[in-house]
Amino acid sequence: MKPRPPGPPNKPAQRAFSLLELLIVIAIIGILAAVVLPRFASSERRADVECCKRVKAHINTMVELWYFEKGQWPDPSLSDIGSDPNYFPKGIPRCPFDGTAYELDPATHRVKGHNH
Repeated sequence: MKPRPPGPPNKPAQRAFSLLELLIVIAIIGILAAVVLPRFASSERRADVECCKRVKAHINTMVELWYFEKGQWPDPSLSDIGSDPNYFPKGIPRCPFDGTAYELDPATHRVKGHNH
């Protein structure tokens, strides 16, 4: 009978991942990232566009309220309504999509542009 080597009795052999297994897992994670990340980027853009639409609607509502209370339309640059804390206490918001200022169309008295 062969003598037993010193060490703990009945210790199972340790098993590690092979290099091929690790490469396969890294490739799968890379493929998933390539599929998922563009979706996050496009959803952020859609959220900014939707936020811009909501801000435009709010500004248009406040412009109508200004007209009904003051009897005249605000300045196309929105400087007068923007400086009145009863309408925009924190000032006129800027477009969340591109950061530009909102302006009114003098003919329609609606926010112009910002069709993203």
